[in-house]
Amino acid sequence: MLGLSFTTSTFIFFILTLPVCIWVIFTDLRDMKIYNKAVLTLIAIFAVAGPFLLPIDVYLWRWVNLVVVFVVMLLYMMIRDYGAGDLKFFSATALFYSPSNASFLIFLLVAAMIATVVQIKICRALPSVQRKFGHWKTFEKGKKTYPMGLGFAMTLILYQAYLTYQAYLQHGW
Repeated sequence: MLGLSFTTSTFIFFILTLPVCIWVIFTDLRDMKIYNKAVLTLIAIFAVAGPFLLPIDVYLWRWVNLVVVFVVMLLYMMIRDYGAGDLKFFSATALFYSPSNASFLIFLLVAAMIATVVQIKICRALPSVQRKFGHWKTFEKGKKTYPMGLGFAMTLILYQAYLTYQAYLQHGW
């Protein structure tokens, strides 16, 4: 660890992961796919930056997060039909979540998923969206599925933005 403040560390993770989350949102809306490159990029960001931004014990325990979330999501995927990209991406985002914030994280995840469904339903009903983005898989006529990667990416963005903001209020830079 570089001895950076918690605020600086969370802000650096936020800045590093934001482009990947935007990429996932875009490709999941357009193609209804989360590409392995995005998942591997997120894992690589944590693998490279994590030892410098987190205490080593926290860094190592976060890898346990990835495994636990992967197994739970895999079991859930057997019950409910959703894409493997969603499973891999959400598992990779688990590297950035602290288990001590689990209840807040669940709240954020549920809120992001509800917002995703509502936004997509509204957008699918708008003729202007159909004209401009009707060729995107998410907005195809008669489509019944939703891009869960949008909700997963928004959860990570909001979580890290909230942590950075709270840390800034408590500790400053």
